[in-house]
Amino acid sequence: MLTYIDNSLLRLALRIYFIGTLTLLGLIGSQCCKWAAKLDLLNGHSVRLHRMTGWLQARDVIACLWKLRRLPGGWWLGLMMVVVSILTLTADLAVALLVHQTEQQGLCDFDTGLVVDWIHPETFIAPPPNGYAALIASNAQIFSYENGCDIGIFRKVPWTGNSSFCAGWDDILGTWECNDLGQDLAFSVDTDIRTIANELVSQNLQYFDWSSTELTEADGKSTHLVLWSGSNNDTSHSPFDVLASIDLDGFYTDNKIMRTYHCEVTSTVNSYMTSINQILSQMHSNTTLNQWVDGLDASLYMGSGTNAETDFAALHIAQRLNAMTMVQGASNSVQNTTLQGDQPYYGCVVLQTFISPAILGLVGFAGFILLVTIFYYFILLASLGAHTLPRIFRRKSNSSRKIGPVPDSIISWMLQASRENAMGGQHGDIEDMAYLGVPKKESDLRNWSFGVVDAVHGLARMVRTQGAVAPAVEQVHLSVYEKPSR
Repeated sequence: MLTYIDNSLLRLALRIYFIGTLTLLGLIGSQCCKWAAKLDLLNGHSVRLHRMTGWLQARDVIACLWKLRRLPGGWWLGLMMVVVSILTLTADLAVALLVHQTEQQGLCDFDTGLVVDWIHPETFIAPPPNGYAALIASNAQIFSYENGCDIGIFRKVPWTGNSSFCAGWDDILGTWECNDLGQDLAFSVDTDIRTIANELVSQNLQYFDWSSTELTEADGKSTHLVLWSGSNNDTSHSPFDVLASIDLDGFYTDNKIMRTYHCEVTSTVNSYMTSINQILSQMHSNTTLNQWVDGLDASLYMGSGTNAETDFAALHIAQRLNAMTMVQGASNSVQNTTLQGDQPYYGCVVLQTFISPAILGLVGFAGFILLVTIFYYFILLASLGAHTLPRIFRRKSNSSRKIGPVPDSIISWMLQASRENAMGGQHGDIEDMAYLGVPKKESDLRNWSFGVVDAVHGLARMVRTQGAVAPAVEQVHLSVYEKPSR
């Protein structure tokens, strides 16, 4: 999945979602642990202590499994603790690994630039190969290819020559396609260009009015020979195709192996093909090709002493012909706006945020287990209500149904331990009992501490801090079994 949302913002949002969801799940799960234990007590069952741990984090879950050989909270809630512990770690690592920025094809706004216009005919007979428009048109071919998109005769290119240019299907009118004719000819190293050209013409591998370029040493030896020619003469005022022959060997002492490519314009849209033909018909083909042959060798060879890049030769020839056609169609200008009815944007690569489907799965799974826990929460709430509501209609409460705070955390277990210590093993209703210093709520633990009471035997226990006011001090005159008057 791809989105234009900033990578860092999306990571932050996902982390907030997982932290919030799993924290809420822990709070609800902790209450479920307490209520599940209380429900068993109300039903007259004893509760094993491993079910009264409350909601534990990963480290404590592992400790409980190791020491008690039991799942904390029981099998259902314990399993949920294990899942949440794993999910907490997995989600954070997954967000860091599977949410990242990537370059993908998109759209960029177009203001002014090189715009191919086939509606208004151009008056000059050959597009200049050395202007800024030619540079922009040539670079656009390279940028589009390097960014993973197609080359072609582009409708428009921004005047800045944006390196992120990446032509989409709507940006391309058509393209020159060059195909190897499979008729390589070999010539000796000292064969002159005219002899080579005449032989190529006689073999129908070049048209009569050819143009060429080459590298030449002081002794007259040459290499990197390139010839091409158009199918029509300058006065035909009609579309043309091109034959291009290149020297495959790169050294001055090598024989010349001439490989020929046939290039012609293609388009998947008939109206676009008609438009391109109108542009080609404006040019004097041989004059234009004679001007544009200089520099063609720069795209076919990697410098002196190198052989032709045969894997990309056809592509590079087509790129130059595409640029030539674009400069003619744009009247050698990069200050044009879009044609009437054309869209003011062009294809380019833009930064987008990639989200792995695994992340979406984790998001859905976290939400699902939260909903399941909430559903279980309401089931327990309804079950507890079934025990609580009948008490409202009883004149005297049933002590077996009045269950005090059920310990489910460190503090609540501390409260339970201090109450049992203060009560000295007696039984009764804590709300009605008059034991000195028996804490009734967790805030009363401020007055308690843990200390050594028998140094000889190393015995330590919870004791009320000396001088603290006891919660039930006003009732000390009552019998331990006597209840205060109502």
